Amino acid sequence: MAPSDLSAFLAGEEVSPEDDAAAPAPFSGAPHHDAASASEAPPAASGDGVRFNDRYEIRSERPLSQLSSVTATAFPALDSRDSSAELVAYVCQTGLPPRWDILSGLRGLDSPVTVRVVDYGVADWPPDRVRRPILITTRPRGEPLVRAIRQERKPMPEDRVQRQVLQPLVQAISELKLRRTFHGSINPTNIFLREAEGATAKAVLGECISGPPGYGQPLLFEPIERGLAMPVGRGTGSMADDVYAIGVTLLFLIAGKLAIAQQDDRAILDAKIERGSFTALSADIRMSPAMAELLRGMLADEPESRWTATDIEMWIDGRRQAGRQPLQPRRASRPYDMDGQECWTARALAVQMARKPDKAISALESGDIAHWLRRNLDDPGLVERLEEADRGARSGRGGTYEDRRLARSLMALDPIAPIRFKGKAIMPTGLGSALAEAYIRGSGTQEIAEMITAQLPLNWVNSQPAFLPEFAPLTSQFDSARGHLERPVLGNGLERVLYELNPAIHCMGPSVEVYCCRDLTSLVLALDDVAGRPGRPPQPFDRHVAAFILSRHNRIKEKVFTALTGDPKGSERGLAFLSLLSELQRETHLRKLPNLAAWAVTQVGPVLEQFHSRSLREKVRDHIEKEAKQGDLKRLLQVLTNVSLVKKDSAAFRLAMRDYAAITQQIGLRERGLSNDGRLTADFGRQVAALMGGLLAAVMVVVVVLMQT
Repeated sequence: MAPSDLSAFLAGEEVSPEDDAAAPAPFSGAPHHDAASASEAPPAASGDGVRFNDRYEIRSERPLSQLSSVTATAFPALDSRDSSAELVAYVCQTGLPPRWDILSGLRGLDSPVTVRVVDYGVADWPPDRVRRPILITTRPRGEPLVRAIRQERKPMPEDRVQRQVLQPLVQAISELKLRRTFHGSINPTNIFLREAEGATAKAVLGECISGPPGYGQPLLFEPIERGLAMPVGRGTGSMADDVYAIGVTLLFLIAGKLAIAQQDDRAILDAKIERGSFTALSADIRMSPAMAELLRGMLADEPESRWTATDIEMWIDGRRQAGRQPLQPRRASRPYDMDGQECWTARALAVQMARKPDKAISALESGDIAHWLRRNLDDPGLVERLEEADRGARSGRGGTYEDRRLARSLMALDPIAPIRFKGKAIMPTGLGSALAEAYIRGSGTQEIAEMITAQLPLNWVNSQPAFLPEFAPLTSQFDSARGHLERPVLGNGLERVLYELNPAIHCMGPSVEVYCCRDLTSLVLALDDVAGRPGRPPQPFDRHVAAFILSRHNRIKEKVFTALTGDPKGSERGLAFLSLLSELQRETHLRKLPNLAAWAVTQVGPVLEQFHSRSLREKVRDHIEKEAKQGDLKRLLQVLTNVSLVKKDSAAFRLAMRDYAAITQQIGLRERGLSNDGRLTADFGRQVAALMGGLLAAVMVVVVVLMQT
């Protein structure tokens, strides 16, 4: 409300609302504005499918099983502006966020060897009656090399493998690297080829965007360290990880199958660790020496020894990598027996310790492991790191000392492996996704919180053989996360960590989760919709909503949320409620929020009590209720915090108090005057009575004398 409006209001005149832009259309079931993409308008279910972004028709009745994955269901999509376009819509259904951070970069990648991102957004998905992320890509040409990893196919000659698969895939990961992206989902079920075209066909790499990196990748195609992590906690990988996956794929195609694929994940990991990836995977596969050289380089277990895309291109051009041998892990002279399992390397020992934590803790306390390392592995530096792990665990917090010691000891034994703590195995860059999954499942959040409190992510960074540039933001990020955990007030705590580690995740607040709000605009619209529905919560700002707001809008002060937890009968809470909503409306440029404004009116009762004049209170209440219908929260806040209005009310109150004091004084004087008059009358009466008594006595004396005479 402008100052002139306030003057009119105080004068008792009607105030006309400003000529604001039209309010957003009411929601059909979920908000439909998201600043992240132009494709956030709600799709409509037509007779043939679901409309998306007023352009694409998603054939929701025809799921494509050969393109679907554990993270998304694929459907055919038609482009109303280009009938010749062959498109696929991926509808993400796990609750975990897709890789929003790389979508804009991939949207501009138009390559014959990868699918192209055409459009993406969050929208209503009528079949489920909720909002879901929807990703539109070009449809890959051809069929997947296999439908399942354990499925056999006809072996492919080495020359065809090189020409039709290796060359296109190396081109694909090189193009992705230019966009600072790794794929993370390279395997035969996600590589497409029109084999009917013969020797001219080129492989096309499928999508990698519908879930956290590596989430759906079979463990067989992951390097050992990533395979040790939970699928959701593998984190952001590198081109070296993609090279490894291509190497496993080439082996699969040359042989037509991989015998080891029939085993479970634990057995596959143990075989890779014990024998090395190349030896374990290539058993009984016949290949040329040149191909063996290539695959040995691509499947090197030490990332720094693994061939790069440049190395592979040199091999393709005939320039062999003579004399280059992958590094081998240091092998002990005698194995360590961990509960019946022989461990020849530090990595193998770490794996068995993680699987049997009670036995491992006992072995650490007895000194058996340190003794074995000194006697049989001949690595003094490793023993020193193990001792340092114990010292760090003693001075830390989060979990028990034994839990911290085991986790740090495992890092000392195998630095590039994931953080292993209380049954969780997570790469530092996968902590955000792992925490999101824990919230979705409703279990596992405490272990991740303790992991951060114990500073295990920072310890992982410090344990690495070399400090890489990408570690710098990680250290800052996890230091901040620990600070948020130490302040479990509204807007902080583990919920704040969730949104700081997942910059593009939707808000998981119970009242707004179905709206899939990825930014402040969609969140505010969702809250306005919730405010207009029956059965709304007592207030919109639960722990998730508060943490989401603070993580997405750093100009809002945390003390506002502290005030929201104050005395419900105090005026500070009501003003904080209204000022926060007003700031959100200003930040999102949403002109009309009538439901939130009406909700705010119900929260400002104690604020109205600051006005001493009963008639003014009623007048202000009537006015803000009228203003609330216009949906402008700033106008409401201006009325309740207007200095002129408060001053006039205070001045009138002081005047009334002064008049009251004067009247009270006059009444007191009157009362004292009446009291004094009463005392004078009593004295005079006594004097008169005495005089009359004396006169009467004199008369009696005279009468007696006269009678005697």
